[in-house]
Amino acid sequence: MQTDEKTDEGDPYPTSGIKWTDLFSIFEFKTSHDRIYRDMAVSEWCRRQNITEDNLMSEKKLKDLPLPKAESSNKALVSLPPCGGSQDIPRLQPARPPKRPAASHADPIITKKRRTQSPAPQIEPNTPLFETPAKYETKMASYAAEMLSSTNGTRSHFFQCLIEGDIARFHYSDPTGIVWSTQFSWIRNLEKFAAILLAIAYCDHERLGMTVPGLTPPEPKTSIPKSLSIPPVSLKGYYLDMDYNGTTARVTLSEPIYIQYSLVGRDTCIYEALTSVPISGCPELVIKISMQFHTREPEVELLLKARAAGVGDHLPEPHMWSTRGQQWCSSKGVWGVLYPNNAMTEYKSRIQDIIVLTRHKPLEKALTPQNMYSLFNQLFGVLHHLRYDALMLHCDISPNNLMCEVLTEADGTEVFMLILIDIDLAISFDKDGNPTGEKSKHHTGTLPFMAIDLLENTECTRCLRHDFESVFYVALWFLIKSKDTFTRWESLERNQVHDAKCVLWGSGKRGLRQSIYGEFQLADSFSAYEPWILRMWEVFDDGNKAYIANYIANYKKTNFDMETLGGQVTHANMKAALESIRHELEAAIPGLL
Repeated sequence: MQTDEKTDEGDPYPTSGIKWTDLFSIFEFKTSHDRIYRDMAVSEWCRRQNITEDNLMSEKKLKDLPLPKAESSNKALVSLPPCGGSQDIPRLQPARPPKRPAASHADPIITKKRRTQSPAPQIEPNTPLFETPAKYETKMASYAAEMLSSTNGTRSHFFQCLIEGDIARFHYSDPTGIVWSTQFSWIRNLEKFAAILLAIAYCDHERLGMTVPGLTPPEPKTSIPKSLSIPPVSLKGYYLDMDYNGTTARVTLSEPIYIQYSLVGRDTCIYEALTSVPISGCPELVIKISMQFHTREPEVELLLKARAAGVGDHLPEPHMWSTRGQQWCSSKGVWGVLYPNNAMTEYKSRIQDIIVLTRHKPLEKALTPQNMYSLFNQLFGVLHHLRYDALMLHCDISPNNLMCEVLTEADGTEVFMLILIDIDLAISFDKDGNPTGEKSKHHTGTLPFMAIDLLENTECTRCLRHDFESVFYVALWFLIKSKDTFTRWESLERNQVHDAKCVLWGSGKRGLRQSIYGEFQLADSFSAYEPWILRMWEVFDDGNKAYIANYIANYKKTNFDMETLGGQVTHANMKAALESIRHELEAAIPGLL
């Protein structure tokens, strides 16, 4: 792979790194001279003796097979680094070939004169690919996560091959899942191995996964054949035609804004969007592309339903969207072959959703001590009206899903309006409060901001107080200096995050105050919000105390209101509690909104 940077004189090895977007597929080869010579010698001896792999271990002659030992062993491994969350890959430093002694010029496998012979090792044809399955699966998953998440949405799938010694295994990965072959010896099955490599080499861009269904790549500016072009760095310049008020509008992708980092999921990517038809009253647009379960309600229908219920001022406005039934679905590809005849008992087909929305400013960039009180009051109100007016729960409250719109009044006064985005994971309810639609196997959400009940019990019925609790964690995230604790929670298992939050809630108000001066130390500019976050915590603590008191007095009785914890965790109580300390904030923060 060529790079723009110059190398030192006499050094044939590149000094610059490569990026995940530069890769077509991943082939990792790990071996040493000792092992590869042994495997090749065994394979050649078996071929001459007409011994197949099936009865390889039953041959007694194999135990007496004299195998050479490499005179110098190259233990350096050439491999990609594990997943690190960065798009850049450190350069792969090829190992320089070891210098062989001057007296040794012949192939050590066929040399007749040997001073010593190493004892024949025990040959196991089904040697595991890695020391433990967990280590192998982690390596495979890390490559898949980086290729699918660090390529700006340009990969719909990709192939990888991991080889250790003579053992090989191939994989196919996409946002839906991973398929891998059984491991086999590429030395003893050289024809099979060569056929697979040849098949991958004959794949075009589409079969290698470097095309996004539904999008048309830009016209090439040179005469280079499409089959020889390098992998795209981003989807900038890709376009599609969509319907806008009865006319056809061309939507062109510009700069990437957000790419979801995950191994398996919705594969969400958001780009700046340019349209051939002007959108009235909307200076900036974004296009959101994601893969949703075919059984879930489309996000655009949820948005339209919420806007019709009067919550539209705090939700993004959809302008154009794809129609269900016309988009690409994952069951039309590899998964349709694995699960023919729509036998989706274990596999749920994902369907592509594309929406063009109004662009808003991230809350993190607009948040100040003056407007935080108002914006979070709006957030509690939006979630309340979303639940009881639009009959749905958001289910994924996190900093990335909070935006802000700055409006200017006639007198020049700025008004900050909170915008809640990304409601494709929302749960709909009927008028009786029963969830509608298919129930997920696991509670969804961003792990560091999920309610503690949802981390502990997968059978727990999701309700509004869980979204309120997520708001508490989000508020704490905005207030503190260092985000290290939340970053650590993001990499933990669900039960580990649950235990960490149990410590936070179980330590009481005094313990929380100590945490505010410890790992959750507030930023200097937001230090006046200490009584505000403590008062928010007290609302949840009152609900927990009511639940414990009812549990002790009425063991196993079902007359307790779990949705509000005995009427304690409600929008009215939360609003009243926060308003009770507004005068303290006004005294400490001039210009509080």
